[in-house]
Amino acid sequence: MSTITDTNAGGHAHDHAHGAGHGGGHGGGHGHHGSYLTPIGGFWSEIWRWATTIDHKKIGLMYLVAVLFMFFLGGMAAIAVRLELWEPTRTVQVTSTQPVLDENGQPRLGEDGQPLTETVTRTQVTGQLWAVSDVQGENNNMYNRIFTLHGAIMVFMVIIPSVPAALANFFLPLMLGAKDVAFPRLNLLSFYIYAIGSMFAVTSILFGGVDTGWTFYTPYSTTTDADHWRVAIMVLAAFTLGFSSILTGLNFIVT
Repeated sequence: MSTITDTNAGGHAHDHAHGAGHGGGHGGGHGHHGSYLTPIGGFWSEIWRWATTIDHKKIGLMYLVAVLFMFFLGGMAAIAVRLELWEPTRTVQVTSTQPVLDENGQPRLGEDGQPLTETVTRTQVTGQLWAVSDVQGENNNMYNRIFTLHGAIMVFMVIIPSVPAALANFFLPLMLGAKDVAFPRLNLLSFYIYAIGSMFAVTSILFGGVDTGWTFYTPYSTTTDADHWRVAIMVLAAFTLGFSSILTGLNFIVT
C-alpha cells in the first residue's frame, strides 16, 4: 500500500510539475509574443523604440502613416487647384505707393528735397490663389507650384511607395511564414531614405517653388529658375525616393 501510495504521489507530483511547466511555457510564450503595439515604456522611450525598430510590421505601419500624411498634403493641394479652376478670376483692390512725376517724367521733390509719393488704388483681375504667396513674397506662380506639389506628391510619395512599402512590409513576411524580411536594418534605412526624399521634395516646392509640373520636362525646367537649384533639389528628391523603392524591392526579392 505504501509503495502504491508513493507511486501515485509521485505521479501526481509529476502531473503537477508537467502542468506547471506547460502553464509556465504558455504563459512565458504569450508574454514574449505580446502585441507589437503594446507600449512597454514611457513616451520618449516608446518613440525611440519605434524609431529604431526592425520589426517589419512596425515599419509597415510607419510607411502607412507617412504615406497617408503625404496623401493628405497632396489632397489639400488638389483642393486648392480645384478652387482655382472653379472660379479662375476675381477682382481685387491693389494699393501701392509710387513716386509723383512731373511733366518731364522725373520724380517731383518736396520741400525737404525728398521725392514725393502718392498712394494709388487700382482694380486687378487675378486668380483665386493670388492671396497665397511663398516665402519670397511671390504669388503670380502659386497655381503652377500648387499643381506641381500635388502631382509630385501623388506620384513619387503616394502611388509608388503605398502598396509595396506599406502593405507588402506588413503582409509579405506573414504570407511567406518568415519571421521578418531578409535585411531588417536595410528595411528601416529604406523608410528613412523615403522620409528624407519627401522632405527634399516638399521643401524645394514650397520654399521658392518649382512650377514646372511633376514631370520636370525641359526646356521649361531649365529656364524657369535662374540658378536651377530648386529644380536640382527636386530631381535629387526624386532620385532619393527611387533609391528607397529599389532597396525595398531588393529586400522583398531576397526574402
